[in-house]
Amino acid sequence: MSSRRAARRTALFLLYQWDLTRQPLASLYEGEIDPFALELAHGVVEQAGELDRRITEAAIGWTADRFGTLERNVLRLALYELDRGEVPVEVAIDGVLAEIREKGVTDAELDRAKRIYLAEYIYESDSQSTLARRYGWALISGRTVADVEAWPDRIAKVTAEDIKKAAEAHLDIRSSVTGRLLPVAPGGAGGTEPPRERPTRS
Repeated sequence: MSSRRAARRTALFLLYQWDLTRQPLASLYEGEIDPFALELAHGVVEQAGELDRRITEAAIGWTADRFGTLERNVLRLALYELDRGEVPVEVAIDGVLAEIREKGVTDAELDRAKRIYLAEYIYESDSQSTLARRYGWALISGRTVADVEAWPDRIAKVTAEDIKKAAEAHLDIRSSVTGRLLPVAPGGAGGTEPPRERPTRS
């Protein structure tokens, strides 16, 4: 399972590069690409238009193109994998969180994540609406303008050990709930999909 999880992270990175730069998929990636990661990324790219339509339909008052590049591709990849039906979403989410809590992330994964977030921060700074949201959300949550402007430097200083400690403190399966919001059924009741068995941990 760990190799599949790592492949999903690689697929997300490939999709982020493709979406942000509009260069051919995988053309900017350095190193060997896991075949499963490439399969996932190609599948998402081929269905991107339809996936975005579904995201927009579900995000009331919002559209797929207004999400951040990373968030949009997380949603695309999640929808694509759900459609494949190979792994129950609850199991996949719990597995990824458990792995990060147990093993943390590698320096290479952290470096890629930093580059993704910092690149998105720079690109989105060209959008006046994004800047308004960025500062507005910070101010209403008790932060200051200085906090927002210091964010890139603070992200750059995060270490793999910091991630491990945070995961151990907060990603505890014993105090978490993983679920999905289902569409309203024709009769007006909530979604009626039967619950899937969730693995137990002591």
